[in-house]
Amino acid sequence: MSIFRGSTYTVRIPQHTTNTNIATTYVDVGFADDILPSDVLDCIHAYMDISPEDSKLGWRLSTDRRSDLPARLKTSFDLKNAFQSPRAKRYSGKKEKDVKIEISNLKSISKKIASAQQGENSGLSNASVQPVTPPSPVVHNHIHLRDETGNHNRALHARIKHPLSMYLETDDESDDEPQLPICDVLDIIDGLFPLIGFHQYSGALRHQGIAYLAAAVNFDCDFYISDIGMSRGAATLFCEQVNKMKMKNDRAVARRKAKGKKRARISHDDRGEEDHSS
Repeated sequence: MSIFRGSTYTVRIPQHTTNTNIATTYVDVGFADDILPSDVLDCIHAYMDISPEDSKLGWRLSTDRRSDLPARLKTSFDLKNAFQSPRAKRYSGKKEKDVKIEISNLKSISKKIASAQQGENSGLSNASVQPVTPPSPVVHNHIHLRDETGNHNRALHARIKHPLSMYLETDDESDDEPQLPICDVLDIIDGLFPLIGFHQYSGALRHQGIAYLAAAVNFDCDFYISDIGMSRGAATLFCEQVNKMKMKNDRAVARRKAKGKKRARISHDDRGEEDHSS
């Protein structure tokens, strides 16, 4: 019997694929199929510690033959296909099967195969760059980003509800731009991707004077890697999320200003009518 309910699928993500000196390990992560594709891809890149711009990912099912080539994983359409594929496989036959979506770093695989063909690593074969039995260590992390039953993930939602609700539901009547503290920024991002542990960078961020969201958006990924100590995957994810937050914040400020101008215009028209009537 599957350990997941509804439309939640296991994605097996490899780690250390770009470092030949470290053995590749695998992390099993559970995703609901109705979350944003960009969030899934961001999470995969962060786990693999690779930049989305430079990545070349592939996927296949754990039930596929090892000789089968992986399919491309780049767009939301690719991800939709990946999530739909396990359904038929899972319930084919008399017993329900445990079907995983296995992610692969196509760049690292092609480099290793090329190296083997050139004789630089004569002992390497195609099988050596794929999960074998018994597989490399696997960490099981079931991240359910949707609460289908109302009973799951209450601790996670409760932990991020306060800063998130304050940020997204800022009083439209306020004249001041809301300043989201960096600790609340980390709460929000950590709530989306809890296994990365963004709170470990809180001290380094404050040491650099980054105490609010408004300051965090002024630096690029290279800064967060060299000065804050983030991995490239974490830095890329952090920059994407803080920029999304800043865009939401700017739109909220623009809406408040537009409402303020509208109220002022209505008030001015009312005074004009009163003066004319008198």
